[in-house]
Amino acid sequence: MHKKWIGFGVITLLLYLWIQHLFADIYNFHCHVDVDQWKEATNSVFLGDYEDAAQRDRPLLMLFLSSLWMNHGFPALDAILVSTRIAWVVCIACCFAWPIRMYNTRAAILSIIFLLWSHSYAALVVSVTAQIPFNALVALHLFFGFSLARSPKWWSWILLGVLSSLLPLCKEQGFFFPFLSLFFLLYSSPKGLIKRSSRVLCFAMGSAPLLGVLYWWQMMIWTHGHKYQELLSDLQLLHGEETFLGKSQVLLNWGNIETTFQSPIGYWDLGYKAWIRLTNEIGVHVLIGLALIPLALIIARFTDRKCNGTALLWTVLHILPAVPLFALLLIEPYHLSFLEVPAAALFAWVCFYLLPNASSLSKEGWPSSWKSWHAVGCLGVGIGVGIAILRGQPFFWAMPWEIGSCITERLIPVMQYARQNPTMQNKQVFVTDNAMAYSKALPLNWKNAPPAQVLHQMRCEEDFMLVTSEKTSGYVVLSDLFHPNQWRKTQEIPSINNEKWWVFEGKCP
Repeated sequence: MHKKWIGFGVITLLLYLWIQHLFADIYNFHCHVDVDQWKEATNSVFLGDYEDAAQRDRPLLMLFLSSLWMNHGFPALDAILVSTRIAWVVCIACCFAWPIRMYNTRAAILSIIFLLWSHSYAALVVSVTAQIPFNALVALHLFFGFSLARSPKWWSWILLGVLSSLLPLCKEQGFFFPFLSLFFLLYSSPKGLIKRSSRVLCFAMGSAPLLGVLYWWQMMIWTHGHKYQELLSDLQLLHGEETFLGKSQVLLNWGNIETTFQSPIGYWDLGYKAWIRLTNEIGVHVLIGLALIPLALIIARFTDRKCNGTALLWTVLHILPAVPLFALLLIEPYHLSFLEVPAAALFAWVCFYLLPNASSLSKEGWPSSWKSWHAVGCLGVGIGVGIAILRGQPFFWAMPWEIGSCITERLIPVMQYARQNPTMQNKQVFVTDNAMAYSKALPLNWKNAPPAQVLHQMRCEEDFMLVTSEKTSGYVVLSDLFHPNQWRKTQEIPSINNEKWWVFEGKCP
């Protein structure tokens, strides 16, 4: 057992070092539609201006955690990204530790493939949202909540209340988790009114302070923000239309159903298209786990293995908060990414019962001379793993690809300008952002700019053009060198997230 946890610690450390190395020179990275709102809200919380922060309609916990990083000298945007990267490592660690503790190493290795080969999940690490921190809290809730709910000690029930109340503070998807935790706490309780009442009381003691903060913050958003007013307006517009066609064509704050979900012809068609768009490969992982449950139950029955139904129930409960979100459809795909956590845990459960009950290091632990039921179980697990690998992309490819994709998207207006400007097509183009190292879709003559002093000297030695903006990682140093007698600004180009790109040419005496 100690060797398992040593290996677990080594893997977690390696993941943390890798992601820190990946983002070592990348900062001030604007890679999400709401990046300005998150940055301004974090700055407001850091300065203690909660009314201004509430106007941005952002959940409180991520803003508070990021403001703590700002105390150590991080700008708001970098503080959010640091929190996101650490949360990704925590999420992977918890999803790996859960099957190690509950099942075995083999189940942990097979199930973690779901997380590590999910491109849409890994892509969230470069986005400025609270989604990955929320997903990490879901993983922590899965890992620790099970033991806390089943513990006979009163302080465990208080901690469960605290843990489950952190989720709605981090993201609106977490509103249902305190209720699910309380349900499982009562389900795990011995019969008797006094025993169950004591558990409810302790749970309430742990959750009340944070839920009080949540209520205060939601009232602040209701008073100063616009999110809930827009949500009510959308629901009223949908309710006012009597036919499905009218509901699908009505213009909402986020668009309309007909355009977003490719002209559905009915509610069933809408549900099918919405599931594909909103869950991507994560939804497939959930369906794989759910589909293999009956097979695992059958094999367990005919091989005299007793299934842990309590662990299965606890895992399935983590899927349920997605149901009301999916029913609303007023969401983006990343909002349902937390389903990857219970999907991986569910696959670990079925792997444990579908594969032989033997050590993963023994000859009987992997395919050799299994009985017929074990062969069927192996086939089910193999199909699940194969689909996950074929449909996804490993995280060590997905994250660099997303970094390059983001800088490319930001530079699209500049590329459009360059196509109409023969000068930029024939010259070397330097961009002052270290993310250029990961971009694969930019023209071949576009490169990452060298250090500022070298670039400043090169203006008289080589023929090139410089593309920069205040939101690039190399602008701060370079801006001190700009002087009208030495650099000439030829164009100013607006881009996404209120970013403005400037095109410069060097001037020499």
